[in-house]
Amino acid sequence: MRLRDAELAYLLLRIYVGVNLLMHGAARLLSGTGAFVEGLVRAFAPTPLPEPLIRAFGVVLTPLELLLGALVLLGAWLRPALVSAMLLMTALTFGTCLRQDWTTVGIQLVYALAYFVLLVRRSDDVFSVDRLRGSPAAD
Repeated sequence: MRLRDAELAYLLLRIYVGVNLLMHGAARLLSGTGAFVEGLVRAFAPTPLPEPLIRAFGVVLTPLELLLGALVLLGAWLRPALVSAMLLMTALTFGTCLRQDWTTVGIQLVYALAYFVLLVRRSDDVFSVDRLRGSPAAD
């Protein structure tokens, strides 16, 4: 199969973004989710967010990153996975803005733009689980 440049670029970006998100979750899992959650609690202590909410978000974040990363990497249920990843990035950005960590907010914007490109250019996704199961790009 010979891919057009746009199709190849899409495949490579999808793989990159999927691996990135998957490895965020995997690294947190391997280093201990408890340590990650405690770090979040400390980082968000100066914000108005209640500690139980921060803890719950921290516990859910790792498996969510693993799941969404795997789906994006494989191109499975890609549209809902990308929308979910963008909503997750919105939640992360909200919290980061409360911490006034503007450097990280800028980095998060880059992630959001990558999700945007993957979502808007899904017609270039020709090599994925969705395509193998015959799911059209308009799903």
